[in-house]
Amino acid sequence: ALQLLNRPADVEPSVSLHNELDLPPGLVGEIAKYIYDSAPRQTKEVAIAGALGIMAGICGRQFNVSSGVGLNLYIVLLMESGMGKEAAKNGADRLFYGLAQTNPGVTAFLGPRAVSGPALEKAVAEHNPCFVTFIGEIGVRLQTMLAKRNGDPLMKAAWLGLYTAAVRDGRHQGAFHSKKEDRTSDIIFPAVTIFGESTPAEYYRAISGSNFDDGFVPRFLTISCSETKIKRLNPQRGTPPGEVLLSRLGAVVQHTIDLQVRNQHVEVGFGAGITAESLDAYYMEIASALPGG
Repeated sequence: ALQLLNRPADVEPSVSLHNELDLPPGLVGEIAKYIYDSAPRQTKEVAIAGALGIMAGICGRQFNVSSGVGLNLYIVLLMESGMGKEAAKNGADRLFYGLAQTNPGVTAFLGPRAVSGPALEKAVAEHNPCFVTFIGEIGVRLQTMLAKRNGDPLMKAAWLGLYTAAVRDGRHQGAFHSKKEDRTSDIIFPAVTIFGESTPAEYYRAISGSNFDDGFVPRFLTISCSETKIKRLNPQRGTPPGEVLLSRLGAVVQHTIDLQVRNQHVEVGFGAGITAESLDAYYMEIASALPGG
């Protein structure tokens, strides 16, 4: 769905890392390669997850598929402790900092860390309807949110509601609180991207069957890294992004801001020979083969 981000036709369509699986094509792949190259401990799953989060946070609202659904994502990166999962956020921070030197408006796409449901809704209403927010140790956060006793149903409701409303002309209803400063107005077409990282044990400790039944967990794109051996420290860790990457990503940021100001949206395709109907048929075939399908 991110065909607009592909490289020019005369450039190789993908980037490989040391004979491993190819990274995504286009600008997403370039961002992933930067995160990988500058990570303290290099892992391609971390790089790909980070690149998807960054691009979804920028483009999630103004670029839509044919049904009008936004491209925002709820991403959970699962990796054991000490393996380098923080490289995704650190790489994103360096990219946003580099972009802000010439594109100050990019900071609107890097969301604040909201500690409650009302705070998240207020950030979307007042900060920007489209951004990516990073949540460290999301497994622990989910345990608190989803606990049967003393949980945080308002945060869960906010995550569910914002995701459901992420469609062109979608509306996330505002909230009326006793404190005037906590009140929010309706949010038209929010496109929030959540990027969380966790150890597998903490994440799976948080979720249960009921969280699948109500559609909460299925909203997450879960990217799991099976690495069990800590990699050597990368001598190029922390390298700032190059001018070419910043220029290409900056052009996307500026185009997105222009579309946002004009309240315009761009429809993007699924790829050659792929339609929404064919994808739906494919997933229905998988679902029907599952127990209870």
